[in-house]
This record gives sequence, C-alpha cells and structure tokens, in this order.
Amino acid sequence: MRTRVLIYTPTYNKSKGLQYRLAMLTKTLQENGYDVILYKDEHENLLRTLYTYTARCLLQAKSVWTYLGNSIGSKVLRNKPYPDIVFLTTDVCSGAIKMIKSHGIKVLLLLEDLSVDWLNIRGFARRKILNNLIYFASEADVIITPSESFSKRINEELGLYSLPIPLGLELQITEEDAKTRIRAHESDKPRILHARQLVTKQEAKLLNTIAEKIDGFAEIHALKAGRYYNKVKRRGNIIWYHYQSVHEAIKYLKHCHIGLIATSRNAPTFTSQWFHFSLLQPVITITNNYVDNTSWIPLEDFLNNPRRLHDEINSLMAAYNWNIERLIQVIKSKYIRHKAHEPLMKILNKL
Repeated sequence: MRTRVLIYTPTYNKSKGLQYRLAMLTKTLQENGYDVILYKDEHENLLRTLYTYTARCLLQAKSVWTYLGNSIGSKVLRNKPYPDIVFLTTDVCSGAIKMIKSHGIKVLLLLEDLSVDWLNIRGFARRKILNNLIYFASEADVIITPSESFSKRINEELGLYSLPIPLGLELQITEEDAKTRIRAHESDKPRILHARQLVTKQEAKLLNTIAEKIDGFAEIHALKAGRYYNKVKRRGNIIWYHYQSVHEAIKYLKHCHIGLIATSRNAPTFTSQWFHFSLLQPVITITNNYVDNTSWIPLEDFLNNPRRLHDEINSLMAAYNWNIERLIQVIKSKYIRHKAHEPLMKILNKL
C-alpha cells in the first residue's frame, strides 16, 4: 500500500509563496510514490484572528496553543483511513502535533518563519511565545526550515534541531534565453524586477527611494499587490504588473535582467528569490540580513549611500553572461527541485 501524506495549511490562499513551496513539495512526493492530500483549511477562524489582531496577547497562553492544536488535530483525523505522515505548515499549528502523533502518525513541522518576526513582537511577549513554540514543536518527528541560516538561528535561539530543505525550483527558461537579455540591453535600460507585495509602509517608502535614485538609468517592473503599493509615487521608470497566472507572468517577466528584494522585514527566506532564480535572474537584496547567493547591500548602507544600487546594477550588467553561468551552477548544485528535496526523501523513507 502506498504511503499517505496529508499536508495541512490554514493560510494557502493568502500566500503565493506557500502555494509555490507546497506545489514543489507535492510534485516531489508524488514522483517518489506517495499519495498526497492537500488540506487547505481556510476556515480556521481562530488562527486568522490570532494573526490579525490579538496574537501578542493570546499566543502567550499555552492553553491557546492547545485549543488551536486540538481544533486542527480533529480536522486532520477526520481523514480516514488516517494518513501515515502529516505536514503542518505554520509554527502556531504545532499545538496539534501531540494529538496527531497519539494516533501513530508521523508529524513534520514546516517552519517557514516565526510568527513573532512576522508580527514584529518583541520583549517579554516574544520570549513567552517562543517558549510555547519550543514546548509544542519539540514533539515533531522532524522540523523543516527553508534555509541553513534559519536552521542555525532556531537552533541557537530555540534549541530546536531542524533539517534545512530549500523550496526547490524548476527552471522556466534556458541559459540561452537568459543571455539574450544582455544583447537587448545594448540599446535599452536595465530592467529590474520587484516581485514582492508591498505589505508595510516602510517597503513602499523604500521602493520610492529606489525608483527615485535609479530614474533615468534603469526601469523597475513592480508587482501591483499588497496593502501599500498605492503609496508608491507614480514615476516613469516604474512599470506595474499583475498577471492572472504564473505562466502569464513568466512570459513577460523573463525579459527582466535582475531581480530585486528590498525590505526592512526580517525573514528566513524570500519566495521571490526562488522566482527570480527560476527565471535565471541575478538578485540584488537590500535587507537587514545577508541573503545567500545574492548581491547584498545592507539596508542601512543603502539608505546612507543609495548610489550603491546604481553601482551594483552596473557591476552585474558588465559581466552578465558570467553571472548567469555562475547562478546556474549554484542552482544545479543546491536548489533544483530534485536535488533540494533529496535529504527530505531520505528522512521520510526512514520514518
């Protein structure tokens, strides 16, 4: 009998990044002979309320994690026959681990990020919430993170061991297609792709600054999404886009030379990075923390000297074909889907 895997997610329709990760994970599992059930629970009202309004207070109470976990566990266990393996996709779902495991089911926790970071919770409240996470997450058979740096961080900060598994990507264009961009650039400006929603005022302000500083030198193709995208000033060098499907987006955005991730938010990984990589676009990051395999400009350095972005774009464009070749080597060695998911498949075979 084939092994049954259930992936539980209460935030599927709200996160394009999660959709991408679970699509890649599902494809790998199915190719390796697993039967996969994707449980999209968009009716977990308590979880949505926690994230939106009262997380700082409620998540400090261990009883809330238990209550939420029992609710999630009951839904998972309605699937008969029971799955052999369950993936839970957010940290606050960890309250369900003990209940699910009591029925002989193996449980893997996908830690994409930490709620305390996403909600910018600090001080005593942060420590208390993390203590609850440690208590419940330690019951998991395996904890999975999207990057080595995040695994190292939660080991140091939370004392939790985890397995770093990149999202896994599939190349959407060929090396030759990518190299044709530089020939087009000979009579054109560099095209920069900003493929992230603008979810904070700070991100909108940052994009404003970037567009102003490279006006006349490069154009920005920016995703028209997020609560604050309309706070960005209308400029001639910003081209807004919002396509109905990923395939349509790829058709038009594959012509951009460079990917850009610019945010003051701290996150263990950025899904837009994998989108850029799938289009073979070298990536510039303007962030607080270093992002692997990108051209990193510390946020504070950029704010003090915006000219650095101009210089970084020039540097990447001057050796564009070499940068494409180097990126392909990195992707094939670490991030291509079957390679990235190989350690996970080995773990699953041992459970």
